[in-house]
Amino acid sequence: MTTGLAILGLALCAVWLAVGALVGFTAWFIGATFLIVALLFALRVDVVTRGILRRRAKIRDRDPPDVSGD
Repeated sequence: MTTGLAILGLALCAVWLAVGALVGFTAWFIGATFLIVALLFALRVDVVTRGILRRRAKIRDRDPPDVSGD
């Protein structure tokens, strides 16, 4: 009887550890995926913003303001 309970306890412990590892890996994978997506989005926003600023600078350099000193 005691041996049976010990084996059952070990089996439940192994199942519990396996489920915990699976849940932990799933959470890690989802977190890593969100992190990669967020970094790619931030990089894209940075590239787009830099392009907009560069375009504005070109327009500003091409069309200098009229500063006639009467």
